[in-house]
Amino acid sequence: MSEIAVTLPTYDQFAAAADSSFSARLGDGRTADLSLEKVSKLNENGVTRGFSLTFRAPDDVPAEQSIYQLRHEALGELELFLVPIRSNSDGIYFESIFNHFVAADG
Repeated sequence: MSEIAVTLPTYDQFAAAADSSFSARLGDGRTADLSLEKVSKLNENGVTRGFSLTFRAPDDVPAEQSIYQLRHEALGELELFLVPIRSNSDGIYFESIFNHFVAADG
């Protein structure tokens, strides 16, 4: 079986990028600036390690779950599956969740 290896930033790398801006390509071809509002650890149980990212987008961005192409000054280009989780007067909030399997040898 072939494997697809995708290298994404780690929790620590995303945490260092908190409160910074990511440029996102939208489905209609426009781009929008998303602010990385929060990086949160979810679990670490010996089998998996998880964390979530919360982004804030302008209120004119469609609230659609999708794979978004993002660009960040320090982290480069990446694709993340983002799901809208709420909206308020500050914008639309999207979340991406990461779960990493922890190998038996650490």
